[in-house]
Amino acid sequence: MVHSGAAPIKYSPSQHNGRSELKLISSHCPRALNPTNFDCVLLDYRLPDGDGLALVKAVRRAGIKVPLVVLTGQGDEQIAVDLMKAGASDYLPKSKVSPETLSRSLRHAVRIYRAEREAELATQRLRESEERYRLVLEGSNDGIWDWDIVTQDIYCNDRLYEIIGLFPSRHKITPELFFERLHPEDQARVKQAVDAHLQDLVELNLEFRLLHTSGEYRYCIARGKAQRDAQGNPLRISGVVSDITQRKRAEESLRFLAEASTLLSASLDYQTTLENLAKLAVPRLADWCAIDVVRPDSTYSRLAVAHVNPEKEKYVWELQRRYPPKGNEDYGYPKVLRTGKSYAHFDVSDEFLSAIARDPGHLELFRQLNSKSYICVPLQVGDKTLGSISFVWSESGRRYTQADLELAEDLARRAALAAENAKLYREAQEASQSLRQVVTILDQQQQQLRTLQQLTNLLNQRLTNLPCLLREMVGALVKTIPGAEFCFIMLKNPQCNGLLLSVTAGIGTEKLRFEDALPPSLRDAPPTKTS
Repeated sequence: MVHSGAAPIKYSPSQHNGRSELKLISSHCPRALNPTNFDCVLLDYRLPDGDGLALVKAVRRAGIKVPLVVLTGQGDEQIAVDLMKAGASDYLPKSKVSPETLSRSLRHAVRIYRAEREAELATQRLRESEERYRLVLEGSNDGIWDWDIVTQDIYCNDRLYEIIGLFPSRHKITPELFFERLHPEDQARVKQAVDAHLQDLVELNLEFRLLHTSGEYRYCIARGKAQRDAQGNPLRISGVVSDITQRKRAEESLRFLAEASTLLSASLDYQTTLENLAKLAVPRLADWCAIDVVRPDSTYSRLAVAHVNPEKEKYVWELQRRYPPKGNEDYGYPKVLRTGKSYAHFDVSDEFLSAIARDPGHLELFRQLNSKSYICVPLQVGDKTLGSISFVWSESGRRYTQADLELAEDLARRAALAAENAKLYREAQEASQSLRQVVTILDQQQQQLRTLQQLTNLLNQRLTNLPCLLREMVGALVKTIPGAEFCFIMLKNPQCNGLLLSVTAGIGTEKLRFEDALPPSLRDAPPTKTS
């Protein structure tokens, strides 16, 4: 209590030897009123070094919220108003003070002060709890939703709008909008899961795909729980949505690469290997795909094409046929083949196509293919660039990301190794075939040399028996010459201009009519035949 010539006095509800505890404090030290030490302050309006109004203002400016009850001998109502505005808890004229009124005023001030402190502490704890919850939610990167089943209103946090690609300021998520954005294959399954949770208390935990505004589907997992009334009827259902697209893409990428490795190793034919690769990429990695290779003369050739719409494959072939690369382009597969480095244009605009088109026909082909997003990666083995693979999103409206580019580069490395192995195998096969042909030729030549040697020996041994010698010769020749079916020798007698002797060997010689092949002068002299 502060009185004229004295100092403030502390009042505490606690009892010490059956009496309340009081403490005097100097009126010019308001900061000494620590709220942890005082429950209430009773002070006089008239002070030695000022007045109670100035002290009340000083205490409140110092941020001290301890209750202040002011006693005054003045009956001026304006003073009372000024004191209450300045932050006094109560105002008591001394003429009306009695033990009962003083006790009632002090207890009332203390009770209100304690209630306010408890409410403030509760509010602070609530804010801290909400802040922790917010940090947890932000750290988990989950979307939050709360569906009022009665009003059909849905509350969503910003993260859920982000997963779908919408803006809270422009759109409001409703049950109808949510189900429209579900993948058609997931709609019935999601509805059944929600109904089962609401009606049969089955746990709500399911995976589905949501259409993003970019045109791609995001993989999500939703978990939720219904709040029910006393009769068990659902009133609202709340939960979280987790975007697991990156995880699903990583899993799909591993499966895709494993399948690609199996397919690439299935054939040792160079062109078949690359054609299979183009077909594998569509539609899992592109709406259309083109593979170009480097020729031995350093020019480029399109080797394989695949498109989700086979009727549009002709435009991909025509694009390369009518507008082959000049070699100095700073975009697309010509740049990749020239530099050996990947190229990406994640968002292809019509302005970009107009800028690179050589003429209106070129631009029209671009527009027929409707390219929306483009990446191209090199087929490389070591420092050698074998070719390139172009991947394009068109009809689907999807867009490539850096993760897609890295997946394409991994696929290209495997494809380049498989293509190089197929090429080496083909070259080895060709070399082996050439070697076999050389061996066959050498074999034939050796056989022919042996036959000539045999004939020479026969000439030396049987020159006196000409028919027998010739018969040995034709027999040896038929056996020596590859593919020969028969052989014959005819000798002409120069004295009578007639056929002296004919010798045959082989298949079907009995059907030969030598006279049909002779000139008329020799037909009248039948030869001596020997077989």
